[in-house]
Amino acid sequence: MNRSRHQVHCSAEGCKVVIGRGKLFCEGHYYALPKGLRDGLWDAWRQAMDGRDGTFTMIEQAMFNRDYQAAFETCVMHLRTAPMTSAVAMTATAIAADGREVRFVEGRQL
Repeated sequence: MNRSRHQVHCSAEGCKVVIGRGKLFCEGHYYALPKGLRDGLWDAWRQAMDGRDGTFTMIEQAMFNRDYQAAFETCVMHLRTAPMTSAVAMTATAIAADGREVRFVEGRQL
């Protein structure tokens, strides 16, 4: 298969957004997940990847893989059942020292 032609789509049910290889969700669906779910997914992924270096037994690695799968399925279920939050609702506005409005989303300045 030609790698340049392979397209990966967002894992959220019904989403047709093409995402980069190695990602699970489009940006909109990823940030629609509560921070606790995103952090849990990331932690489970990291644990599963760290275990691939051979320092754990096969049973331990299988447990890490199951934990990652469970975290992923929890995220997919949340996206299936929770209403989408608009991007505007996830922004915060602060006032800079010079009086300008400064907008932030997920801790990043827009």
